[in-house]
Amino acid sequence: MRKLLFTIVLSIISMAAFAQEEHMTFMGIPMNGPVNSFVQKLQKKGMTHFDKREGTIGLKGRFATYNDCTIIVYENKGNVSSVAVMFPEQNSWNSVTNRYYSLQSMLVEKYGTPKTIEYFSNGDPGYDYLRINALQHDECFFASEYYTSKGNIILSMVKGMDYNTASVCIIYRDGMNTEDSRKAMMDDL
Repeated sequence: MRKLLFTIVLSIISMAAFAQEEHMTFMGIPMNGPVNSFVQKLQKKGMTHFDKREGTIGLKGRFATYNDCTIIVYENKGNVSSVAVMFPEQNSWNSVTNRYYSLQSMLVEKYGTPKTIEYFSNGDPGYDYLRINALQHDECFFASEYYTSKGNIILSMVKGMDYNTASVCIIYRDGMNTEDSRKAMMDDL
């Protein structure tokens, strides 16, 4: 009996250690290694590079059947730390929430139940244009966070660049690279 219990405990510890050594994937690509290699793999999947700035690389392309998405790859010390997807902006609250809840449902199917926070600061204004306006003025918050052994995924609704528009955003954060970054920050403190 002791040997069986010991074997089970050892197996669980081994699985936990193995799970922590895996990186999150984005579009089937592990979020590890040099950022340029990761971007090249995204380009092979049809993404088009459009911008590079300190710590980020911008791409455009198709994601989850949606065209014209903006993908931002964030790097830390030359490695991929997270990837954000901004879906095309919409000017209808109904359209934005339909996309948000559709993606939320698919993410639940893949990653399980999220921690969700959805509210209007002053209560639901009741009209489509007032809801978009509330989002534009940071008077509402809609987000779901999914936790996995490899990192976390955050789905949210965000204000658009144009007046009275909004978008849906998904951020994939690799757990190992995020932890490495955190350790470096702690060393500085």
